[in-house]
Amino acid sequence: MRTLFGSGPATFDRDWMRYKDASINNTPFWNTQFNQGFSPVTTFAATMGIVGVLAFVLFLAGLVLVALRSLLARHRSDTGFMISLFLGLVSMVVIAALYPANLAFVLLLFFFAGLLMTGLSMPTAQTETEEKNKSWLWNISERWFEFQQPWAVFTSSLGVVLFLSLSIAMVYYEVTRIQSVFAQVSGLTAAGKGDVDGAISAFERALGYEDKNIRLYQTLVQLRTEKIRGLIAAASQGKNVQDDFRKMLQIAVENNSQPALALSPEDPALWQAQGALYELIIPYVPGADRLAFASYQKEIAFDPFNPAGRINLARAGLLAADSAQLAINQAPQGDDHDKLVQTRSQTLNEVEKILQEAVGLKPDLATTHFLLAQTALRQGNIQKAIQSTENAKLAAPLDIGIAFQLGLLYYQNDNLDLSRGEFERAISMNSQYSNARYFLGLIYSRTNNIDAAIAQFEEIAKYNPDNQEVKKILDNLHAGKPALDSIAPPATPPEQRSQPPVVEGQPPVKKK
Repeated sequence: MRTLFGSGPATFDRDWMRYKDASINNTPFWNTQFNQGFSPVTTFAATMGIVGVLAFVLFLAGLVLVALRSLLARHRSDTGFMISLFLGLVSMVVIAALYPANLAFVLLLFFFAGLLMTGLSMPTAQTETEEKNKSWLWNISERWFEFQQPWAVFTSSLGVVLFLSLSIAMVYYEVTRIQSVFAQVSGLTAAGKGDVDGAISAFERALGYEDKNIRLYQTLVQLRTEKIRGLIAAASQGKNVQDDFRKMLQIAVENNSQPALALSPEDPALWQAQGALYELIIPYVPGADRLAFASYQKEIAFDPFNPAGRINLARAGLLAADSAQLAINQAPQGDDHDKLVQTRSQTLNEVEKILQEAVGLKPDLATTHFLLAQTALRQGNIQKAIQSTENAKLAAPLDIGIAFQLGLLYYQNDNLDLSRGEFERAISMNSQYSNARYFLGLIYSRTNNIDAAIAQFEEIAKYNPDNQEVKKILDNLHAGKPALDSIAPPATPPEQRSQPPVVEGQPPVKKK
């Protein structure tokens, strides 16, 4: 049936994602969604099938045929003008076969067709001989229909009323769409200012005007995900936000995500938005990991050649593995403890498998290699982590995050020369990268380049003047002691911490 009637109107983007050639991933358009083909004819071939293409081609051919018949069969005083209109119509037909369609194309096509048909329908002088000599191909004559019977009059009147009603409905629909657009603009403005509540309110108004617009549902899911992120941050500061958390999560799922998926169950962007929502709450809601996995697996199913879905799934898997590790640390030895260890190990193995699939789809994507490195670290295989990050460096040599990550891995593996090179490379890309300077200073300290180490930590102190650890390190260095003397131990070594040693993005403090 799809061959005959296609996948449906406005579904080319989904066809593109499901059936595109995997070699597209080697081009800059690997993550681009196309809403149409290179011409209306190729677009209709996918969305309207053979029947739709034939209907469109017959429509265009009929226009050209009727216009050409009238021009060749009649003597007109305005032939030059009519030929100009005819050539304009022909150019629109050529564009329909060779170029993408847009609103200007549609307007010009019907403009030339309507103006040409109107001009050619005007009466002109024509001889009886010419009328008789016309072949059957051109012999198309006018027919008039007159309704005289009561049932015919009633039916025609009913048809006129129906078309008037449809016209009024279309006007109302366009007015509500305009109102929705204004509400969306208001929501985007609020979101740009960081006012998540205002943005949610505005998009809710827009949804009231267009309750079948799946993109509005998707935006609301994303906004409510950000709202939940803010509630989690508030909870970490000791605020009681449990009721708000539950309410916001319920609305995001039941009022936004599920209705959108009911309208368009094959849209990978909707599954991605739902997966991101569940991923956020994996550490806080039991079973959220399974819901996130299921959502991202649906995203992959409907966009199978895009590595982004696999990256999303792998990221959620790493978060689930970290949550499992936290539970392992808190669980006593026994069957439950062993089961948690096994579950974590299986999750990490699945994450590695998924990321290898993503590498197969797009070998030069740095994010994939970075996550492979994170997976290998959690598996206790630092050599594999280094190899994955080195591959990521080849794919993105100017990515400062990869430079820092690779430098940290070399540092953890006690390869100070390679580590120093990566941290220096990171600083060359951003001279204010304090964490790179921190580890670079430690390397200088360990290699007895004390003056260089002091210079690094003094630079860090400009941006973190209240950091007591940095102050202690500087005191140690000035006293000729190792940088971390009396710091680690008893504290955890910097390379093993879950948070970076210093805060990035602080403005420098000027000395008075």
